[in-house]
Amino acid sequence: MRQHLWREVARQLREARGMALVAVLLLAVGGAWAMLAASFLQWGRAGLLRAASQTVVVAVLVEGANPALLQASVASRFPQAKSVALSPRELGQTLAGWAGGAAAEGLLPAAVSVTVPASQAQALGEFLRSQPAVAVVSSSQEWVDPALAGFSLALRLAGLLATILVFAFGALVVLVVRLLVLSHADEIAIMRLIGAHEEDIRAPYLVASTLLGVVGGAAGVGLALLGKFLLDPWVRLPPLPHTYFLLTLLAGGVAGALGAAVGTRSLPQEP
Repeated sequence: MRQHLWREVARQLREARGMALVAVLLLAVGGAWAMLAASFLQWGRAGLLRAASQTVVVAVLVEGANPALLQASVASRFPQAKSVALSPRELGQTLAGWAGGAAAEGLLPAAVSVTVPASQAQALGEFLRSQPAVAVVSSSQEWVDPALAGFSLALRLAGLLATILVFAFGALVVLVVRLLVLSHADEIAIMRLIGAHEEDIRAPYLVASTLLGVVGGAAGVGLALLGKFLLDPWVRLPPLPHTYFLLTLLAGGVAGALGAAVGTRSLPQEP
């Protein structure tokens, strides 16, 4: 019976090779996308959390103000703060690096950049705004919190896309199994006549579909590792946890088995 099972599994895989290949590719892309997206978002979130622990507050000075006097005032009020004075020329060079072009030095004011623990950021901002030499105050917290929220949303969207691809794989497995069942209807009827159990009839479909899921999961792991290798020169992503690999293989196998279970419901009823 075991030899018959594996012979039937091999035959079904041969008959469904075109659609089976598409199903495996869908699952591989979904699994790789999910793992790489989770790793990339974890990397970005870790960087933002590090940035959130230290806040940079920039005070733009009014024309003619002395940055050294403001630095002395900040140091006396916030001993843990680290301040850096930016002359119009230095500020112009910084902006030119960001914008990719030269900034007009004569149009730029002087500024003071102050780095403090996040817990002191609000107090520092209020202190700087109260200084007559300060025209504008800006804090890195203004973009860190929205960025963290954006990364969380992106992670959910990445998970949703991966889930859609897994469901597409399952739906394709259902279609493949139903087509195979229809093409084997005469053989199924003969097997029932000679006393075959329903479990023996359904087993090849379940095993073949589960194997497709496991192969798709393994291909997803391989694509994810390849993608990480290709991205490493530009983005040093954290290592992919082994739990990701196991979950991808498990999800593929479960999706294949569930798809086959739904597909075999189209088996012709016993007379």
